[in-house]
Amino acid sequence: MGSEATVPPPAPDTTTTAAVQEVREKRITSLREKLPIRLYFHNDEPDPRSWDTTTTLDYAETYHSYSAKKPEYDAAWAATLAGSTAIDAFFTQQVDHGFAQLNQFTALLKEALDEGQSITLQVRGYASPLAKSDHNKNGSLRRIATLVHYLERTDHGALLPYLNGTATNGGQLVVVPQPFGKSTADASVSDRLDDLQHSVYGVGAAMERRIEIEQVVGR
Repeated sequence: MGSEATVPPPAPDTTTTAAVQEVREKRITSLREKLPIRLYFHNDEPDPRSWDTTTTLDYAETYHSYSAKKPEYDAAWAATLAGSTAIDAFFTQQVDHGFAQLNQFTALLKEALDEGQSITLQVRGYASPLAKSDHNKNGSLRRIATLVHYLERTDHGALLPYLNGTATNGGQLVVVPQPFGKSTADASVSDRLDDLQHSVYGVGAAMERRIEIEQVVGR
């Protein structure tokens, strides 16, 4: 009895696999091109005078709260045209621009996750030097937590399955905090309690009170 010819398994469609990988890499590249994304906060926000390392607030809430405080900054610099101009530029070019960038970035991020990608965001915290270093480090962690909550809640929770590991397509999103507090603050920024015009309402101090999405890692 003659032996039957063994039929080899079909070869993998390397063309399709390569095309999918190319699309995925382009998504990651598009996300990286948006970096760094800088998100700003009012002094000791969120949750003033707290030593907690987390918060219930999300970044959309803290952004709108910060924007509502602009009149306080205007009042602090009302006597100087240069100061008023610098504050206007800071809120427009940094605070508002950062939030707009975040919204654009999140839309691209969702596209990548919907394709089943696993992505890590590395987020670094900064702080102005007005408070003690440990307090600033905890504050940086709270600020990073507002970004995590924003990602959890945006688009009616569309990204939540990726954050909690329940996405059916295997996609995953991880946020890795890298807080540094006062240890990286610009040495020229005022830390004097008797000079709130500069230590709280000055552009130099305001520029330090931020978190940055500084790296996107595809896995």
